[in-house]
Amino acid sequence: MPHTAEIIALMAEMIRRSVGVTLGDAHLATALAVHKQMNRRNPRRSDKEIARLSGLLPTRRDRSLVSVIPVFYAADMLGLDVAVLVSTEEEAREDVELYRAVTTELPTKASIHANQEGLAASRAGVTTINVGPPDFSSCPAAP
Repeated sequence: MPHTAEIIALMAEMIRRSVGVTLGDAHLATALAVHKQMNRRNPRRSDKEIARLSGLLPTRRDRSLVSVIPVFYAADMLGLDVAVLVSTEEEAREDVELYRAVTTELPTKASIHANQEGLAASRAGVTTINVGPPDFSSCPAAP
C-alpha cells in the first residue's frame, strides 16, 4: 500500500482547510483501518479495528469526516463509483454538503449526489459518489 500515510495526511489537511476541522488520532486511525480494509489487507482484523475505533468517534459528524478519506480515495485515485449508505435522506444531504465543501480544497473528477438526485449515466473519466439510505424497494419480499 504505497504512500498510505501521505494520502491520509494530505486528505486530512484538505478537510481541515475546507471545513475547519482538524482530524484527531481516532479519526486518522479509523481512516487508516478503512484504507487497509479497502486494499484487502487482513479484512477480518480491519473489521474489528474499525468497530473498536468507531466507538471513539462520538458523533455521526465524526464518522462522516472519516468517510471523506476512503470515499475520495476510491473515487479519485482508484476510479471507482462509490455508494455511501446512511440511515436517512437528511443524513445523505448533510454528507453531500460535507463532500462538496471538501472539493473546494480537493478538486475531484467525481460527481456527488444525494439520494440519487441528478444521478446520470456514467461518463468516461467521471466517477460518481452517491450518498443515501439503502433502497430495498427492488428486493423481493420476505416470505
